[in-house]
Amino acid sequence: MQSADNMREVLVLQHTITETPGTIVEVISQHGIGIHSVRSFIGETVPTDLGDRLGLIVMGGPMGVYEHDRYNFLRNELHLIEHVLRENKPVLGICLGSQLLAAMLSADVKKGAQKEIGWYPVQLSKGALLDTIDQPEFLYHDE
Repeated sequence: MQSADNMREVLVLQHTITETPGTIVEVISQHGIGIHSVRSFIGETVPTDLGDRLGLIVMGGPMGVYEHDRYNFLRNELHLIEHVLRENKPVLGICLGSQLLAAMLSADVKKGAQKEIGWYPVQLSKGALLDTIDQPEFLYHDE
C-alpha cells in the first residue's frame, strides 16, 4: 500500500508475501500515517535512510538474522536500522524484524531449538513500565 502524497508515512520492510503489516496499517492510518513498503524478497532496494518518514517497521520472514551471507539484503537492512536508531526514530521489529533490531543493539541472536510462528502474550517488565524515553505522541493520544 502506498500512501497519498500529503500523508505522513513509515517505511515497512517486507521479507515474504505472507508477512505484511496487516492490522498495523489500520491503526496507524487512524492517525493520518501511511506506509511505503519495500519488498526485499522480490529484489526491491532497501534505502539507506528514511528521509522524511516517521519510523520503520521490519516484518518477519522465514530466514534468520544469522543468515545475512545467504540473504544479502539483510546486511542493508541492518545498516538502515542502525541509521534509524541514530536518528532516534522509532523502529518496530516483528519476528525476523525483532532479530535484526536485537542484533543491531548487540544482542547475541541464535537459531532456536524450535520454530516460533504466530503471536504470543507479552508482559512488560518493571523496567519497561518505568522507561522514560520520549515516544512519538501519536502512539498515545487520539487526534
